[in-house]
This record gives sequence, C-alpha cells and structure tokens, in this order.
Amino acid sequence: MRSRAAVLREVPGEWEIVEVEVEEPRRNEVMVELVGSGMCHTEMHVTDGDLPSGRYPVCGGHEGAGVVVQVGPETAGWEVGDHAVMVSQPACGRCIYCADGRSNLCELNAHLLTGARFDDPTSYRMHLDGEDVAQFCGVSCFSEYTTVNVNQAVKAPKDLPLQKLCLLGCAVETGWGSSVNLADIQPGHTVIVMGCGGVGSFALQGARHAGATNLIACDPVPFKRE
Repeated sequence: MRSRAAVLREVPGEWEIVEVEVEEPRRNEVMVELVGSGMCHTEMHVTDGDLPSGRYPVCGGHEGAGVVVQVGPETAGWEVGDHAVMVSQPACGRCIYCADGRSNLCELNAHLLTGARFDDPTSYRMHLDGEDVAQFCGVSCFSEYTTVNVNQAVKAPKDLPLQKLCLLGCAVETGWGSSVNLADIQPGHTVIVMGCGGVGSFALQGARHAGATNLIACDPVPFKRE
C-alpha cells in the first residue's frame, strides 16, 4: 500500500511529507486507514534528538485512530471495517507485568523505539525508496495507512468520533492516569495542574473524577485557559 507519511531523516531535523510503502499485515497485525492523529510534544523530542529512534528515517505519530482495511492471517477478533485506536505502548496480556495489572510496563516496551517488529528486529513494516523506515513507538500514525501489531490496537465502538478517540492513545491515558493513579488524588483535595494542553486538560478531568473539590488550571497561553 502506498501512503503519504511524515518522516524524519536525521536529527536535528524536520518532518518531511513523502510517499512510503506500507506492508500488508502478517499474523496478529492489521492495516488501518487513519482518520485522526494527535500531535504530541514527544514528537518535538524526536526531531531534536532528545528521544532517539532506533533507525532513520522514522515515521512519526504515536496516538491515532482509524478504520481497519486489512487483517493479517490467523488474527482472531478483528475484521475489515472495525474501528481501532492505536496506543503508544503495547500490552501483550501474558507477561508478568500485564498479568498483575501493570500493562504499562509490558515487556514488549523494551522494543518500543527500535521501530521494527517486536518478534523480528530486522523486519520493518514501512519502506521509502527501498530503505526500511522505523515506526515510532511501533505505530506511526503520521501516515495515511499504517500496519500495526494487535497488541497496540484497541477496538472502538463505531458510533464514537475517531478524530477525538485518537487522543486515547497517549494524551488521555497520560493525563488521566497522572491524576487518578500517580497523584493519588482523594475527594476534597485541591489540585493545581501546570500546563493545560492535551495532557494537562485530561489531568484536570482525571482530578475531577477522583473527587477533587478545587481545580486550578495554570497556563500562560490564553486559548488553553479558555
């Protein structure tokens, strides 16, 4: 499948729109046509070189949502037309961390920045002019089409807007989880959230869900405060 995509050839550098070749899905993989993708500050760390990729060029984007257009052989539970949210961290469901409810520490994360398939570090799903292209965080949502492992895809209800669901892949879980899980906010607490972008706005929602009585949102950018 030919697909327009944003890739980074070197660091420091800038995202460049090119046409890549996306491989058909193998076993336990699906190909997704993207409908929405978040723009996270993490991608700025990639262009600066603060968060290095396992190889270059690399196709960016680690939170997205779209429609499944192809399902790999022997891939149970998925069919063409399913709506999927791509998540930045895999969850195998079998390792010790997934088994005790800490899927954010799934052992597959050890391969997250290689840009290759988890089960074969020499195999890449994207190519540019005959050269392998790494998939950032294994998903590369800065592409019209992407092929991903089902460990990084979550089936979504078809009546929900994919343009908004794409944020579930990183911003929602990071902000909400920071308030509900890490900060241990209790009913009656007063909570200050510094920075009200994508992650901060969901930290506020998580704090409200956890029962905070007073919420104080701080950001120097007027439209974010609004």
